[in-house]
Amino acid sequence: MEFFIFQKINFQIILVSTYEFIKNYIFDFLHVSENDIKQLELTGHIQNLETCAIFLAKVMLHNDYFYIFK
Repeated sequence: MEFFIFQKINFQIILVSTYEFIKNYIFDFLHVSENDIKQLELTGHIQNLETCAIFLAKVMLHNDYFYIFK
């Protein structure tokens, strides 16, 4: 299945950092769920989630097991 997907995109893939992934994921989530977040007053929790996710990603990068380049 993965090979089929790679063929469809002509193996045009890019590497992004974990930091970029987290920032993009949270940004997209905020805009897609904007009304729900405001209604449930979750803005502060989302910011805490982003900070915690970035911290954990940085901690994991100190371990060779989690790092893509040895």
